Amino acid sequence: MSELANKSEHNYASAEILFKNNFHAPTVHCAYYSCLQKMCDILIEFYGYTADSLYNESSRNKIGSHDFIINKTFQNLAGRSTNYSENQQFKRNIEDFKRKRVDADYKDCIIDQTKSSVSIQLAKKINSKLAQVFIEVKK
Repeated sequence: MSELANKSEHNYASAEILFKNNFHAPTVHCAYYSCLQKMCDILIEFYGYTADSLYNESSRNKIGSHDFIINKTFQNLAGRSTNYSENQQFKRNIEDFKRKRVDADYKDCIIDQTKSSVSIQLAKKINSKLAQVFIEVKK
């Protein structure tokens, strides 16, 4: 298992621990990053990127690194999975999740138990879809 895959699993486990201890904003943060790290791992393991090339290409294209990683993952997902509806739902989910993480990290708003619980469920759904389409197909 790659170190990014490890970090992804650790962030998901951390989100669950934080949730159980009522630390709701960091729950959202860790749950989101578990997905982002899984997407990075997929792009590196399956599509020949390096961490540096992901960052450099996003800078060259004047797009934020998270948006770049999300868009590249979605393009590759759409190339592997023919279920248009599920693919579009994946894209909506991860983009919504990114906004929730920005709220949790930077905005002066309350992140309650409901919002953090939804984030854990969303991370589980996104990470499962990524594993199903990319990792399980490779086996």
